[in-house]
Amino acid sequence: MNGPEQTLEINDHKLNLSDLYRRYNTDPEAGLTDAKAKEIFNRDGPNMLPQPKTTPEWMKICRKIFGGFALLFWICASLCFIVHALTTATHHENVSISYLWLGIVLIIVVIVTGFFSYYQESKISPILNQISDMIPEKAVAIRNGEKQVINAKDLVIGDIVKITFGDRIPG
Repeated sequence: MNGPEQTLEINDHKLNLSDLYRRYNTDPEAGLTDAKAKEIFNRDGPNMLPQPKTTPEWMKICRKIFGGFALLFWICASLCFIVHALTTATHHENVSISYLWLGIVLIIVVIVTGFFSYYQESKISPILNQISDMIPEKAVAIRNGEKQVINAKDLVIGDIVKITFGDRIPG
């Protein structure tokens, strides 16, 4: 896969069991051998979701305050200050400060909205991080012809996993 928009074509659900066992080079009764499981583990790595790169908190705040639609408000505030400066420079008497106040209010609105948006996002982040807690820590798999309780992260492609009613699937 080259990018997030590309999908992986999997047709395992269409295969009969004998073809599926043959594809993954496993035995339905004996499972994988420890040596074969170690070889696959070394090739593919642990059975874990990749951890996303974390963005520093200061950068999240800056994105909320300076990114997206907020950038338009910053441009408008800058134009207000420029207009105020130009009118002050050209008209020395009776200068209205309405553009100055409009620029200040726009900046305050952008900063307050940015911090509020950051606060809302920071409340949701821990909930999304709990998805990894739904993956079980242990699984029952058949290896070397016998049931073994192993860490779910040590499962490999080709393992025969025993699942009973109510178990969480160690995908």
